[in-house]
Amino acid sequence: GSSFWRLTPENAWRRNLYLIYKEALHNVLKHSGATEVWLRLTLRDDELRIVIEDNGRGFTPPEKGSTGNGLRNMKQRLDEIGGRVEMTNMPAGGASVCFTLKLQPVEQIAARR
Repeated sequence: GSSFWRLTPENAWRRNLYLIYKEALHNVLKHSGATEVWLRLTLRDDELRIVIEDNGRGFTPPEKGSTGNGLRNMKQRLDEIGGRVEMTNMPAGGASVCFTLKLQPVEQIAARR
């Protein structure tokens, strides 16, 4: 059935989500060479999806021993808030990064306080 979910995240959740989003956009600016970026937010039932797509050169997985911390930090932050990330190269060029987060009803958040 349908449930009414409200997005009222706790401070740590909001902070991690902000930093994840900021890092993803920073990566587009720094590495992709893109001239366009698209952002899509979807809220369905108990799930928030944030998709960032660009028309740049695509995603290259970091090499072993790489000094870049951005991707590792994003994954760690997502783990902390119960989310996951999918990074894919687009068939026509560019990259897509999708963050998926499970939301909790306001009542459950309030009960933990």
